[in-house]
Amino acid sequence: MNKKVKRIWVFGKVGSGKTTLAHKISEKLKIPVYSTDDFVYKQKWSEKFSEPDKIKNLKKFSKKSSWVIEGAHAGEWILPGLKRAEVIFLLNLSKRKLLCQIIKRHKERLKTNSDNLLGLLKLLWWAIRDTLSEYMKYKNLDIPFLILSNTKEVSNMLNSLK
Repeated sequence: MNKKVKRIWVFGKVGSGKTTLAHKISEKLKIPVYSTDDFVYKQKWSEKFSEPDKIKNLKKFSKKSSWVIEGAHAGEWILPGLKRAEVIFLLNLSKRKLLCQIIKRHKERLKTNSDNLLGLLKLLWWAIRDTLSEYMKYKNLDIPFLILSNTKEVSNMLNSLK
């Protein structure tokens, strides 16, 4: 990156590493990180905000001068925030890599009884769905849009941030 960026959006499928990447960016640039789940759910993955409330939540946080927002969510409701981004990163890992990462995460969660087979199956289904086109439509926003397909590309991008 040639200029210092302060508003970054990170997309990716479940298990792609978007949360990890967002936190690494946040640490490096000393800016806050938010998840689109925070705008969607009153209680994590159960009770949702109404459509107007989730849009209001997103607008409130995206008006801040600096942020990293990460999530798998796509759709019209994210546009007010996405249009304020200075750069968009899309993690587009292979299905094999996604599945391996999801299974690894599931094994870790089983140790603390915080996951079950149904949860794993849902994540695997989300990982194999073809959602790339849902993210690619945002390339038309006239915002730098970078696709990162492997750990080397992610590492190079992180090293280039100012």
